[in-house]
Amino acid sequence: MTDFILKYASADDLFVLIGDHQPAMITAYKKGDFDTPIHIIGRDSAMVNSFKEYGFVEGLELEQDATVIHHAGVYSMLQRELIRNYGEPIEELPAYLPEGVQ
Repeated sequence: MTDFILKYASADDLFVLIGDHQPAMITAYKKGDFDTPIHIIGRDSAMVNSFKEYGFVEGLELEQDATVIHHAGVYSMLQRELIRNYGEPIEELPAYLPEGVQ
């Protein structure tokens, strides 16, 4: 993946890597959870750093007390940051909905 990004990614490309979790049967048996790691990678450091507002940290290593973002909230987070960094200036960004639309 690193080779692909270094060879083909433009300055504005953004890569959202979403990890995997164990199947429900294994997770329930081992008393685990369904958390999946999410990584934001890009060449535009200002864009990538804007995700720190949501609890993202630098690097690929997950911290023990990493911020939890519901999958349903990822859409509003990406929408806000794409508009903030690459959209036309607007008075107010769309709302960040960490748990998605209720």
